[in-house]
Amino acid sequence: MIVLLRVDDRLLHGQVAKTWTKKYSVDEILIVSDEVVDDEFSKMTLCLAKPSNVKLRFVGLDKVKEELLESESSEKNVMCITSNFQDMDRVICVLPQTRYVNVGGLRNCQSGENIQITPTVFVTPKDVAIIKKWDENGIQIGIRQIPGEKDIWMDEVLFDD
Repeated sequence: MIVLLRVDDRLLHGQVAKTWTKKYSVDEILIVSDEVVDDEFSKMTLCLAKPSNVKLRFVGLDKVKEELLESESSEKNVMCITSNFQDMDRVICVLPQTRYVNVGGLRNCQSGENIQITPTVFVTPKDVAIIKKWDENGIQIGIRQIPGEKDIWMDEVLFDD
């Protein structure tokens, strides 16, 4: 079953590998990314960051539905990671029962349109539209680097007056 959905532009790194996999007893990490699925160097680099007891799979958006449904029906604990809100929105379309998404880091891409939420999270107007849709559908979005931190709730930061 899918135990955690995470948006983090670094995808897999030490914090994810050490703390999140342990907290959720993750057996498998599913990285959803068209860019990475076709990039052997990126896949090799990401494999270096994974714990030895955790399987790592890569899937492009064209096959995300079948992979997610397989993961959801599996007895394995699966964490799904995307590097952006647009890709995670595709994931959530397949998993409408989603009630929580964790956001790690989303660095400033220097586009000039970015809104800084925390020192490590920047969002674009397109991201805000997706976040608003999720909020209206009852999906909580918690910004948290590691499990021991307290969530900063995206709706409170973006939408409270």
